[in-house]
Amino acid sequence: MQHPITEHRPFGVVLIALLLALNGIVAIIAALGVLGAGATIAFIIGLIFGVALLYVAYGMWTMQSWAWGTTLILEGLDALFAVITLFGAPGAIGAWISLILAAVIIFYLTRPEVHDLFHGRPAGI
Repeated sequence: MQHPITEHRPFGVVLIALLLALNGIVAIIAALGVLGAGATIAFIIGLIFGVALLYVAYGMWTMQSWAWGTTLILEGLDALFAVITLFGAPGAIGAWISLILAAVIIFYLTRPEVHDLFHGRPAGI
């Protein structure tokens, strides 16, 4: 039997979980790439970051309250790094995409009905 909250998982939550998982997989692949270049510390950091993203993606998928807060922090940091990048390279398309995605995810997760789903309250109460 499914938990009542995950039984009605909103599409936005599914999409965020998938994006986090994809980001985690890309981070692990990138870490493996730098290992081939002999950058052991960068490999370890990238691997830890990738595994952490996969864990947060699982938390989002299962609608854990800790994953809600962790995702907000990660997206806030992503937006900050994107803005810093854009100061140095205003035409960096990847930074613009990161900034827009982070803003949309933060906006979505802070909607009262989404917040309530992650914190064990029926939507709107």
